[in-house]
Amino acid sequence: MPVIDALDIAQQVADGLGYAHDEGVIQCDIKPSNIMLMPRGQVKIMDFGIARMRATDHKTKTDIVMGTPRYMSPEQVSGLPVDHRSDIFSLGIVLYEMLTRASLFAGEDTVQILHNVSTVEHVPPSRLNRELPQMVDFMIAKALTKDPEVCYQTAYEFATDLRTCLTELGGRQRAPVKGRGSIADTVKMEVAPGTARVAPAARAIASDTKLPLSRSFDATDALRRLTAPTRRDRTLMARAPRSIGLLRRLRSDPGVRRLFMTVMAAALLGSTIAFVR
Repeated sequence: MPVIDALDIAQQVADGLGYAHDEGVIQCDIKPSNIMLMPRGQVKIMDFGIARMRATDHKTKTDIVMGTPRYMSPEQVSGLPVDHRSDIFSLGIVLYEMLTRASLFAGEDTVQILHNVSTVEHVPPSRLNRELPQMVDFMIAKALTKDPEVCYQTAYEFATDLRTCLTELGGRQRAPVKGRGSIADTVKMEVAPGTARVAPAARAIASDTKLPLSRSFDATDALRRLTAPTRRDRTLMARAPRSIGLLRRLRSDPGVRRLFMTVMAAALLGSTIAFVR
């Protein structure tokens, strides 16, 4: 699945879960077969058959843990009370598998799968899919941390980061196609016979697509702080990201800074010519 499609689906699911959680409902069984993609790209969360209200237990009277083993959270596996963060963990698994085509907690049997969910640490997805920016590693690490106090505290917070990442990647514009739903525009590239099909570098197509180029994002320090967060880190991770104002763009973006200086120079030159006349 294309990276942008996977992030878009996960963002819609996160928004839907945020609404359900606000109403006090925990879905408890987020997995690919319970996520349906409509013809126009809208995502629907299905099968609330084992959903629980926030205040109720998540087990049956026979003490059987409910859910699908490969997509359970560590709290579900351990038989502990679950809250909305369990759904966020499960969505993190689904997103990981969409991006890497790898089964995250696969095992020979259910016991092995449950053991993997509780103990195995995931491989950063960018190691399996070189197209992924490091921001995806950060989001996956935050969603799949074993400590519920460190992971995303709300599904809306997860959705916000997913939207930010989509913006960095240039977003997606859906165009209606006759006889089908809405899909992204696709351009067929001509390739000489005997030449391998290699995707062009981002800089080679930026002038045509008008897509912004994503800067390199080093997540090493962020991942270290997730492993051993301080009180200040917990507070910062719970906040929505700040919007980037003009002054910050001028300070950090050479392209925007050059454009601003060019416009100012042109304005100054124009005013000088007008004054001389």
